[in-house]
Amino acid sequence: MTSVSVVVCSHLVARWPQLMNALDSLQDQKLRPERVVVVVDGDDELLARLRERAGAELVLSTGGRTGLSHARNVGIAAVDSEFVAFLDDDAVADPSWLSSLVQVATAGPDILGVGGWVTPDWGGEKPGWFPPELLWTVGCSHQGLPTQQTTVRNVFGGCALFRRSVFTTAGGFDTRLGRQLRGASGCEETELCVRAAALIPDGRFVHEPAAVIHHQVPAQRQRPSYVVRRCWAEGASKATLRRLCAGYRTPARGPLGPERDFVLKVLPRGVRGGLGAFLRGRPAGLARAGMIVAGTGTTILSFLLAVIRTAFSPARAAGRRPVLPATGPTPPGAPATGTVTGTTRAPAPPDSPNAADSPAAAGASGASSASGASGASGEDSPSPAANPAAEATTPNIHTLSA
Repeated sequence: MTSVSVVVCSHLVARWPQLMNALDSLQDQKLRPERVVVVVDGDDELLARLRERAGAELVLSTGGRTGLSHARNVGIAAVDSEFVAFLDDDAVADPSWLSSLVQVATAGPDILGVGGWVTPDWGGEKPGWFPPELLWTVGCSHQGLPTQQTTVRNVFGGCALFRRSVFTTAGGFDTRLGRQLRGASGCEETELCVRAAALIPDGRFVHEPAAVIHHQVPAQRQRPSYVVRRCWAEGASKATLRRLCAGYRTPARGPLGPERDFVLKVLPRGVRGGLGAFLRGRPAGLARAGMIVAGTGTTILSFLLAVIRTAFSPARAAGRRPVLPATGPTPPGAPATGTVTGTTRAPAPPDSPNAADSPAAAGASGASSASGASGASGEDSPSPAANPAAEATTPNIHTLSA
């Protein structure tokens, strides 16, 4: 029988209602997970409430603000199931979500992971100015993604399932990428998928639109200013991704091939569509076209500046795999909560000369093709691709080994 665990990462007690909805949706799955792990990243009040609730989930703490990538790695280290799925803490999964992912993943040993479809929950009417091509900025599946099952470069980490052997072979999420307390960066799942496909012969990732979750889009993210800030963070993240993946075996188009297609094909169609709608008497069409132009220009500018800034201090590419916390899986009969103390030094920022020599600890720098980011994410503050508190010593639930 196939065993699967689900990891949910959270970092804000303000998201308690959303987190409870996410956990309830996992209890309603047609295929019940063997274990649900909730990883709390640096919010003591949230951790206390979860312990007081005493639910069936295994509750773990990172012990500090370590970022989404490290939090996911903590969750992975706590389970030994054949498959590990990830669900954002502000999303609700359809009852068939997990079974749809597992059905595809078990179709062949070459399938390393499966990603699903993320629909936006606007909490009301969708803003007329918001172009579907930019839904990735709010963590949702965007215009241009395939609508049928197909092989893809990467899956979206907040709605995905991986073989656990992927992490054993290729390592965990790289903490130089992924959401931090502040900022809106990501791309950690993209780098992981590129790395895994390079290290595991004939391995591939599959996009399955039938595996659906509904991702909440709060009011503060339904603003043009947030979309622009998210695009700025995306450009810096893509520059970091490009450097980290430079040494890996990738398709002929390179690690950013899907982004190139998106910019050259999907976005121009969106602009033309918006202008056409405007000419047909729908004013919101002009706003959508303008938002695509502004978002694309912001992302490209941020990307180019990050490339120039790091031209003389490139991060070490292929060769240093992020490692999982040095703690074995927790048996199903173990207590539902716990912490294992330890410390790890946060790495130098990915843009600094010393970044390549840092262990897999907290750094920073969304997700592309199928990703916008969410999970243990910051809210609206723009941030460079680096963690400014690079030399701080942060207590963690586990010690990361280099």
